[in-house]
Amino acid sequence: MNTVQSKTSKISQLEDDIVKLNIENIENNMRMFGLNSAANEDTTYLKSMIIDKVLNVSSPNTKWSSDDIMNVHMITNKHTDSNNYSPLYIVKFRFYDDKARVYGGRENLRKNGIRVGDDLTYKQRNKLKSLKLMDKTAYYYKGELCYRPDRRVNVENVNGNNGRIFKKDTRKLNATDAQNGDTEYIEIDDQDID
Repeated sequence: MNTVQSKTSKISQLEDDIVKLNIENIENNMRMFGLNSAANEDTTYLKSMIIDKVLNVSSPNTKWSSDDIMNVHMITNKHTDSNNYSPLYIVKFRFYDDKARVYGGRENLRKNGIRVGDDLTYKQRNKLKSLKLMDKTAYYYKGELCYRPDRRVNVENVNGNNGRIFKKDTRKLNATDAQNGDTEYIEIDDQDID
């Protein structure tokens, strides 16, 4: 029985090592949504498209070159119209700092309908899906699972409404938007949050 336990322990250790290797392999990868191109484009064209539509928009002061991107992989949906693809792109950057620069300009990308995010392993994506089903919010930061605090607000405690629960907006308020009155901001005490 002792040998079975040691073999089980060894298998578990090997599985953990494989997960760590997968995370290290995709550390500089980023998923990009909202870009359109034909399905048969080559890597050189895809790199230049990513630089023009994503990198120059998210970090316009950086001098980008095609050497900053090691590879671009386009994943298409077989049910998508063959003439007008809206595929998922997985971009592998040479340096992690380049990926961080793109994250710094995500608001500018959102205005153009482009979304970016970390490339996660299959196991990580399934973990986030299961947490979402349990009404929990989490994300991965440098391979570690991080939980977000519950952002739900009980409206009854704020303004005497029916006790409906809403999620509080997590985006930063732009100073111009606040002055123009485009976004309403309500100050809520800690005791008002469930």
